[in-house]
Amino acid sequence: MSTSLLLRVLSVAALALAAPALRADTFAVYKVSVTLPVVHQTLNAQGKQVLATRTLKTPDIVNLALGRPLSTKLDPATEVLAFASNVTTPGAGSLLVVFNPATDSITTTVFSTSGFVLLADEDFRKNVAFAHADIQATGLGDPGLNGFQASTLAMAGTGKSSGSFATTSAAGPLSFTSTEGGVTTTLSGLVTKGKLKASGPQLALLIEDR
Repeated sequence: MSTSLLLRVLSVAALALAAPALRADTFAVYKVSVTLPVVHQTLNAQGKQVLATRTLKTPDIVNLALGRPLSTKLDPATEVLAFASNVTTPGAGSLLVVFNPATDSITTTVFSTSGFVLLADEDFRKNVAFAHADIQATGLGDPGLNGFQASTLAMAGTGKSSGSFATTSAAGPLSFTSTEGGVTTTLSGLVTKGKLKASGPQLALLIEDR
């Protein structure tokens, strides 16, 4: 083997050794319903500052994550709001996603979890958990007209063996843009009594490289 060829082989081997190893995580996917009441400041008819609440529900969250008007009707065959519970970690790195049951795939991620803390009994039949929900800025559709801005909620919940966040409360700052009646508005406020509840059978078991 020539010196140049040997050096080339050694370089390739060194790069292979230096490359980070991929970790395959398994996600159990469950349909969820989400309600996020967003308290924000506004002006009343007399021009005085008051507090108002704009409540985002499951279809609103899907539409904002997809970057489209809140009035858009969801296609239940391809657009389901779902919690992808990371059963490998377990719990850390779980996701709230728009899931496509027709292709068993994730269309987009609404939030990922970080700072995960889990307490469970020995056989994991019951658990309590806390995490930050890192909401991702919308990247699909037209986020300048309809979409989330990046923000972080705090979540705490209880669950069973079916998922780490069977029932969850959420609170924290939230910002989103929506266009209704030709008027585009960006609303920034605080979620104070958000709810996330997983229900029904498991939709899918996904294996993703991380």
